[in-house]
Amino acid sequence: MKQWKILGLLCLALLLCGCQQQAVQEGSLFAVALQWEGDIPLYGVRVEYYLDQQPVGGQEVWAHPKLREPFSAGEDVTFQFLEQDFPEGVEGKTFGLAVFAVLEGGEELLAQGLCQWRATAGETYPFVLSLGGTGQAHLSPQGTGDVTVTPWQELPETVYPPEKSPLM
Repeated sequence: MKQWKILGLLCLALLLCGCQQQAVQEGSLFAVALQWEGDIPLYGVRVEYYLDQQPVGGQEVWAHPKLREPFSAGEDVTFQFLEQDFPEGVEGKTFGLAVFAVLEGGEELLAQGLCQWRATAGETYPFVLSLGGTGQAHLSPQGTGDVTVTPWQELPETVYPPEKSPLM
């Protein structure tokens, strides 16, 4: 009986470990973890990031770059941001994130607005990325402090992210 209890606790521990989002890796300033919730296969995620609404850079993550297969169900996508990504630092500035869901054939769906917050070193910021009924990607912060989502039409055109990744 005692062996079954130990085995049950071990299984529970392994299950809980698998549900945790990827933490900030050593050498990273902070991380953004996106969990995909949708019935449509997700092949990649592209982000453009900002400081005080000024474009700084971008990153892409593909499920399987060579095979062009979608992410597995429930797989998280984590972006690590390094100090070198922000030559002038992030202290006292507002970090902004534009997110594109990349579907089969390279079609990109831009999330509903620019997510903005004061990023803190060592933190992982979790979001859920889903596909709305309008065919637009939707990004929802998950217990992430003071994140605001500003619709694109309320932002100056200089903030709009590039429509297509230069890598595609």
